[in-house]
Amino acid sequence: MKQAMTLFVLTALLQACASTAPVTNEYLLRAPTLPENTAGTFHSSVTLGPIWVAPYLDRGGIVIETSAHQIAEARYEQWAEPLAAALQRVLQVEIERSARVRVNTASTSGPESELSIDVRVYQLHGDLNGKVKLVAEWSLQPTGAGDEGSSYQFSRSAATTAEGYPALVETQLNLATQ
Repeated sequence: MKQAMTLFVLTALLQACASTAPVTNEYLLRAPTLPENTAGTFHSSVTLGPIWVAPYLDRGGIVIETSAHQIAEARYEQWAEPLAAALQRVLQVEIERSARVRVNTASTSGPESELSIDVRVYQLHGDLNGKVKLVAEWSLQPTGAGDEGSSYQFSRSAATTAEGYPALVETQLNLATQ
């Protein structure tokens, strides 16, 4: 009996050692870059501040809502870089593309801006039913002294087009660039 138990334990250990470790997949949130010939066509500039993301999103793993008021962070499906930095680059490209203005950030230099944009992302996650939700707000602040700014809020959701994390990330990018 003792030999059978020892053999069982050794077999289990050998199987555990022989199995391969799960692969970690890393994802980039990227908007297509602007065409190179647009560099000199901007007529004004704005400053995009650092993007604030909710603390539950500010992790390495992609977040999924598993039930009402409950989330799970994926262990092997990770962001390749901080989500706030990725969102800032996506928004920089999309604002330049759609508004035809140069967007300065803390890491870029350019002409002095007349307007500052601040963005806060409260929700950006998928759920087990293949739906992705984005809830955010942004404010526009003139850089002149005494000028009043404006704040805007939005909530969007969309269904993924396929199963899996690649489709989830693509849907998150689409929501952020609409």
